[in-house]
Order: sequence, then C-alpha cells, then structure tokens
Amino acid sequence: MNDGLLRLVDGVRLTPTQRRIAQCLLERPDAAFLSSSEVAELARVSQPSVTRFAMALGFDGYPALRRSLRDPVPNGHAYPTGGAHWPGTAPGPGGAHEVGGTHRAGDTPRPGAANPTGTANPTGTALGTGGAGTTGGTGDADNVRGAGSVRGAGSADEARDAGDADKAGVLVGTGAAGTILGAGQAAVADPAGRGWPPRNELQHAIDGELDNLGRLAERLAEGTTDRAAIAAASAALIRSPALPVLGLRAAAPMANYFGYFAAKIHPDVRTFDQGGSLLHDRIDQAVAAGATAMLAIVLPRYPREALGALDAARAAGLSLVVLTDSPISPAAALADVTLSAAVGARLVFDLHVAPMALAMVLLQAMCDAAPADTQARLEQFESSAARRNVFVR
Repeated sequence: MNDGLLRLVDGVRLTPTQRRIAQCLLERPDAAFLSSSEVAELARVSQPSVTRFAMALGFDGYPALRRSLRDPVPNGHAYPTGGAHWPGTAPGPGGAHEVGGTHRAGDTPRPGAANPTGTANPTGTALGTGGAGTTGGTGDADNVRGAGSVRGAGSADEARDAGDADKAGVLVGTGAAGTILGAGQAAVADPAGRGWPPRNELQHAIDGELDNLGRLAERLAEGTTDRAAIAAASAALIRSPALPVLGLRAAAPMANYFGYFAAKIHPDVRTFDQGGSLLHDRIDQAVAAGATAMLAIVLPRYPREALGALDAARAAGLSLVVLTDSPISPAAALADVTLSAAVGARLVFDLHVAPMALAMVLLQAMCDAAPADTQARLEQFESSAARRNVFVR
C-alpha cells in the first residue's frame, strides 16, 4: 500500500469521487508512475476529477502529486530506470519484468534470445528493444497479444511521462510480419494476461475481484502492517467475553455470516444488523455482559447510523475493530484497528468478495489466537450436531 499517499489523505475531507481516486491509487503499486488519464480510466472518473483530487491534497496539479509519490516509491524500490516497469505499465528497452503483479528487480530479459517468428513466447510476450522478436527472456510477464508481438522500445514510458500513454506506438506481430499502430491510435492492452479478444463486462467485473483478492493476499504477507493488524484485531475480539458484531444495510449479510461461524468458537456472539434506537440499547447490553471489543463491518455507502453506532460503542468503552473497504473510509477514523479490502464497483451493485475473504481470514486468526478453546468448542458442536442429526453429511 502507498503509505506516502495514505499520509497525504489523512484528515482531508474528500468527496466520494475523490475517495474513489484515492482508493484506486492506494491499491496500485505503480501509483507514482501513472498518468492522469490512466488514473481517470482506472477509477472510472473524468480527468479533471483527478486534477481536482490533487488540488484537494494541496498540490497545484496532478504532476506535482505524482512527483511527491515517487519519493519514497512503493515498497522502498527506487524509481525504475533503463525502462524497468511497475505492474500494469508498459516495459521500456531492456526492461525488468514483474510476475503476478510483483516487481522483481533484476529480472531482465536476455538480449539476443530470439523469439521464434510467428510463435508466442511460452511464458509471455517478447519485450522489444528495437525490432520484432529481438528479445524475450524467461519469465516475461506481459501478455501475448499476437504471435511474436513486441512493444515499441520505451515508447509507452515516454508517452506516459508526457501524460499520454495511450498514444504510444505498439508493434503487433502477425507471424513474420507486423503492423504498426501509429501515434494517436489507442493500443488495446491486456495487462492481466487473461486472454484475447477483450473480456466482456461481466468477465471484467470478475477479473476485478481477482485483482482485489491478489492485492489482499500481498498485503497479508508475513511482516506487513496488515498482518500485524489482523493479529491485534483477532486477539482483542477473541478475548472479549461478549462479542458484538455490527453490520447495517449492505454489510448486514456479512455480519451475519461472520457471526454464524464465530458463534462456533466464541460463547457469546451478538450480531447487530438492525438500526434504530434499539441498536444503542444492545450495545449497552453487550457492555454489561462484559464486552470489551466490537467488530464493525462498514461498507459503502457508509450508513450514517453505523457511524453513530461506532461513536456510541467507543463512548461505552469498547475497542473498535473496523472492517471496511479502504483505510480512508469514514469508519476508519473511528477505529482502534482498521482492516480494509477493496469493494468491486464494476457492476450495478457492489461486489464484496475481498471484504468477505478478509472477514474469514480474521475469523481464522481468532481460532489461531486461542487454539485449545477453539478445538474444544468445535468438538462440542460436532458432537451435538451428530446427536441431533443436523446435517446430511
């Protein structure tokens, strides 16, 4: 995650459109190297909206914001030189590669390793340094769009720095021959390597969820701040004598799903999925029963009542673990521990695949935090279910 950007947006009141732009940039390891037009396309907003976003953060325009993000750059790497590229960007001459969206420093193609004419590199597209099929080292990550295809040497990087990456010339191979898409012609990319011809809108939505899950997996690596947050959240929740789980409106099904399984390892789980004045009564009752922490699942469009419940829970002395879609969610400002996973927004209604996965990761961490008690309660449940013949299998 881009900690530099996170510090920039901290405490800044952003519009919903600006939050979408910020979330898009937070999810991209190559955020510091995207043009304003690329950001607009990724966030599905207008290019002027990107400019206004930068100005809301105190910059005179998007180029100034981008320059500030380059120092430091994601993951502590230096800005790629010699044509090296970050995930999702076009390679330059002699460029290093990344596989699965992760930059691998030093993984450069081998100049002179010929790509057979009219055939695809078995592990990716040849990365051009001048002519068709001139390079193509093992592990190339760019997707094959046509047999023996090459990208023009450095052209996309140069155009991107000029804020116009879509107009870079691209050589598309067709066996021994190739055709050039000249400047001004949009080159259709397939950066995720998921096939050609282009995906339809339904496939595009599912591809987006795969991307969200992939980013979540990267953030849960050992030694990351997100992994530490999971450990802190699970310890607080499993130790709470009573465990309230809040989820209103769109978050209600997830709160109930989490609560159903949490009840198998915790003696007193209380799911709050309805608003109104009774919600505050139930928070007070949970505190009276000994609750010391609450899990709140707060997803777009962030119900005002959910934020009010967080205020009430904090006033009652509860520690707050918030599972939301972004570290700049309105609910994150009220949390002791924030867990975030992106919501898919490529269909009419949101997709909650990554937040649901994160919720179950949290539940697994709760099991790991109290293994003996967890095992005993699961065995007790299985014995009871077998005695009552609850399940077919």
